[in-house]
Amino acid sequence: MLGVGEGYDCLGGSAAAGSGTCSSRPATESWIGERADMGMQMNVAVGADRSANLNIHAKSAVVDGSYLRLWGDDARQQMAGQFKLNFYSPELTINACTQDGSECGSRITMSDFVLQLAIGNELQPVFFDVDGTGNFVLEVDAIAAPAPGQIAANGLRDGSDTATWDFYEAYYTNPEYRSNLRIGNFGVGDRDFGSARIEGMLIQHLEIRTKDLAP
Repeated sequence: MLGVGEGYDCLGGSAAAGSGTCSSRPATESWIGERADMGMQMNVAVGADRSANLNIHAKSAVVDGSYLRLWGDDARQQMAGQFKLNFYSPELTINACTQDGSECGSRITMSDFVLQLAIGNELQPVFFDVDGTGNFVLEVDAIAAPAPGQIAANGLRDGSDTATWDFYEAYYTNPEYRSNLRIGNFGVGDRDFGSARIEGMLIQHLEIRTKDLAP
C-alpha cells in the first residue's frame, strides 16, 4: 500500500496514477495491468448428493497490503502468526449451479467490495494447531495484558498508571488490529439492497475447529 494520492484507486478499473493507495496498476490499452480476474468453483456435497457447484468470481481483484507472518511460540509450543488480508474488487459475484451449468440459482452481486481482515497481532497472535483427532484448530487467544496497573475512574491518563494506560490505548486505537467490510451495493438476482458496511471490528477471542462430518 502507498500513501494517499501516490498510487491507484483500489477499485477503479481505469484509475489513474495519484488516485489512491494501491500499487497494483489497472489494465490500459498499452499495459496488461496487475489486477486479476479470479474465479473459483467448488463442488458442494450434501450427504451423497454432489449435484451442485458453488461459483465465486471477482473482477479486477487487488490484494495489496496483505501479509502472513509466522513464528514459534515457546510458551505454548505452537505456531503463532499475524494475518492481514486486503481484498478489493469492483464486482464480486456468488451463485450456485448444477454441475453441467445448465441451471443456476439467483446470483449474489456485491459491487465495490472492500475487505480488510486482520486476524492476530503482536499482542494477540493467532495460534495454529492440530488436535488429537487430526482436526485443525485456529485460535486467537485472550490478549497478553501487562502487569496490573490502576486506571483512573474517569478513564483518563492523568491519575492512571501510565504504562498500563498507554498499553490499552495503543491496543484499542491501532487501525492495523481492526477489520472492515464495505459493499457499495448488495444485490440478489434483479433486486438491489443498497450498501452495507462493518467498520472497526476488533477480534478479541476466536476459536475455529474443523470437524469430520463423515458417518
